[in-house]
Amino acid sequence: MIHMWQAELTSALAIFLLALAAVVSALAMPQGVVGSGMGPGVLPLWIGTALACLSVLLIARSLRSGFVRKTQQQDGQAGNGPQAQLEDPLAQDDQEQNLQAKILQAKSQKAPDRQEPLLAKGEALAVTELFLTLAIYVLAIDLLGFGSATVGLVAILARRLGRYALWRCLLYGVLVGAIAILVFRELLTMPLPGGWSGF
Repeated sequence: MIHMWQAELTSALAIFLLALAAVVSALAMPQGVVGSGMGPGVLPLWIGTALACLSVLLIARSLRSGFVRKTQQQDGQAGNGPQAQLEDPLAQDDQEQNLQAKILQAKSQKAPDRQEPLLAKGEALAVTELFLTLAIYVLAIDLLGFGSATVGLVAILARRLGRYALWRCLLYGVLVGAIAILVFRELLTMPLPGGWSGF
């Protein structure tokens, strides 16, 4: 069975590798453009660096959780072995009394809850759906253009996650797409794919 700290560690390592790839790719891009200041590699470099730092923190936290869990399990098993019983015969009587008390307590309580899976069936389906939506968005950027693909992505996510009316989802999509174009293409002068729509 996979414990939560193991899942966190795996995710953090995957995010760290992706962030490292983003930083390496960003370093291959120009960091400055003559006449406009920032180049196309600056923003991915910042984001990749921040993501790498946050994933290192998550790795440390998950390793700490795993260490604490293993230490607690070892502390719970310490002193229960046959050698501990041979060293102190009075401790054996105490252990028998403790065992009887635990048995009585266990009988009086209902069975402990089973540990839930990391992702329920519906949650796994939602994560898969989100991943596929983002993959389609990445593929649609070249075909439709950055702005048009962003409008579609925001509209689909707002409809699916927010359950808003269709007109409101389209309005949110157009607003976010226009703001993204304004920030990246106009203010940061980053070349973005225009696709067939030019947006």
